[in-house]
Amino acid sequence: MSNGAEKKRDPSDLSSFFAVALFTIMLVAIMILSAFSGTLFEHININRLENINDRAALSYIAAHVTAVDDIGGVSLDKDKKTGGDILVLSGSNGRNTLLYLEDGYLMEFNRDGKGAEKVAAISKFEVSIENSIVTVTTDQGTRLIYLHAGEAVT
Repeated sequence: MSNGAEKKRDPSDLSSFFAVALFTIMLVAIMILSAFSGTLFEHININRLENINDRAALSYIAAHVTAVDDIGGVSLDKDKKTGGDILVLSGSNGRNTLLYLEDGYLMEFNRDGKGAEKVAAISKFEVSIENSIVTVTTDQGTRLIYLHAGEAVT
């Protein structure tokens, strides 16, 4: 029997090892969770912005139609080159605004010298006017807008 050759292990040495290992595992788990949630948050924001943009074109058109509705300033025309629909909105000041599809964008043309401006990226723009109801269809959906003035020209 040897007196000093055989040492007993102190249980506190093992517990400190487990504490450090547990701390390390928790730290790695928190880092992975943080990285994953940051990516998830980014994807949620991208989807939210895409949804807002998708609804923006229809809301934009509806707002313009209702703005000139009280004076009966809504009419429909056809583009002679493409055969596409042109929504003509006549303001109270006699100024016309044209909404139409060109090169994958909803365009707004004001006949006041500013030229055409891109409003939203869409691939479909169809307009019909029947019985005081303007039906606007884009690739984002369809919106029915009731004309209170009832003087739409088709």
